[in-house]
Amino acid sequence: MHAHMPEKTSTRVDRMEQWFRNQPVLSVLIFFGIAVIAVSEFADHGSDLLVKTGVTQEKTLQLATENAKGDLSRKLVALASRRIFWTRNYYRRVELERSPGEVDYAWDKYLDSVADWSADLITNLNADG
Repeated sequence: MHAHMPEKTSTRVDRMEQWFRNQPVLSVLIFFGIAVIAVSEFADHGSDLLVKTGVTQEKTLQLATENAKGDLSRKLVALASRRIFWTRNYYRRVELERSPGEVDYAWDKYLDSVADWSADLITNLNADG
């Protein structure tokens, strides 16, 4: 005495489920594709999370810091070279008994190079500390 139940109409979800069951290889490929995308997104956002929590530095910040250190090194080498040049120049002028004006010029250039060196060194030491 069962009442006649109407047949269940198939929904779009039912048809998709049936299609996936009938295409197991394609279903596995789609599943792995989704898994790869998920892992990629997790890794991308995971690295952002590490940067935000301070565990690691952002790549661009790290590169900028390394570039700034390289610039500082090059500048200090240039200033040291200037200092050495004017030190030797001053002593050579004194040895050759050049005129007081020439000796004073070399001495003033040497003092300028020492002042530049000291200012850059102190500025950069304060910036690092």
